[in-house]
Amino acid sequence: CYNHGGFGPVRVREPMILDHEISGHVAALGAGVVGVQLGAMVAVSPSSPCGPCGFCRSGQPIHCSDMCFLGSAMRTPLVQGGFADYIVCDAANAVAMAAGVDAAIGLLLLLSARLARAKWWSPTSSTSRSPSPLRSAPTIRSTSGGRAGCAGRL
Repeated sequence: CYNHGGFGPVRVREPMILDHEISGHVAALGAGVVGVQLGAMVAVSPSSPCGPCGFCRSGQPIHCSDMCFLGSAMRTPLVQGGFADYIVCDAANAVAMAAGVDAAIGLLLLLSARLARAKWWSPTSSTSRSPSPLRSAPTIRSTSGGRAGCAGRL
């Protein structure tokens, strides 16, 4: 990637904040957010299915044909990643960790569990809903570090 400015046909044409393995503390909540507490340590799933594609409509958002990922160069403008100071994500993508769990360990455990759960995914799971951008989004204070703002369709 660093030799060619991208991978395959994808080229990074503007500054980009990397990282799609994200954990952090919830710094703010959008209006109407439930199930996520201010200050909670969470792991963030970096993917957001589009909702209207055939896979999403048939209850298979894990196969979404227009999936959006945090820290991805697949779209212009770029979807900035978790090395930013703050990110915004859909509340359904923020999974709370137990008190006292190290952020890095918790992130690996929770995301692994989510991947395993996807094997038995059902239309009533939290990933079956199409994202409601920003309206139900928590703002996450990244533990990854980074110095920049971030934006993107979630």
